[in-house]
Amino acid sequence: MSWDLASLQQFALANVVHLGYGLQLLALLARDVLWLRGLLVCAQSLNAFYAFHIGADAIGGWNAVFVAVNLYWILRILRERQAVQIPADLQELYTAMFAALKPREFLSFWAAGQPFTEADTALLQEGSRRPPLILLQAGRARVRHGQAKVVELEGPVLLGEISALTGRPATADVDLLGIGHGRRWERPLLEKLRLADAGTWTRIQSVIGGDLVRKLQVAERNGTQAGA
Repeated sequence: MSWDLASLQQFALANVVHLGYGLQLLALLARDVLWLRGLLVCAQSLNAFYAFHIGADAIGGWNAVFVAVNLYWILRILRERQAVQIPADLQELYTAMFAALKPREFLSFWAAGQPFTEADTALLQEGSRRPPLILLQAGRARVRHGQAKVVELEGPVLLGEISALTGRPATADVDLLGIGHGRRWERPLLEKLRLADAGTWTRIQSVIGGDLVRKLQVAERNGTQAGA
């Protein structure tokens, strides 16, 4: 059987749809989401080409839409995977408390918080229904139930972390002793993050859990309770 150019083109066209679906199958077997998206772009591009060639414009149009969506996600994934540098003034804090977060996640979370510098003020009130998550970066705070002091904590330390994990009201009063500065994340922001990005929220829970463990260790040494 002789093969001329026209025969080769006809053969290629007849089988391009099989190649497209074969690449789609490979995409479903890919573990890495970037590979999955890339293979889908190739597969759906071939399927769109075949569909337009045989006059199935609706099928071709939908595959073109799928290609556009996957290209968007490929660009977003590549951007997220680009290496980012933690600023020098935050590197120590990141290593000590926030290492469970990816660098880009940490910087995004950090930027979403509201900085504060205050002196001798109430940071949290027991029973507050939607208390913020507070990072006391530097300073000293007293945790108490009523008039009974529970423990004194020195920054860097998270406050309101139990409420952030459980969604329940604050379990203690926390007063700033002297001057302190840090950052606070309001409850609506935390709830929005929990619903929008389960992966990042899971890692934030790891950060909070790690801070709780550190406070429990201090509390055990002092014979007190931890957490607010």
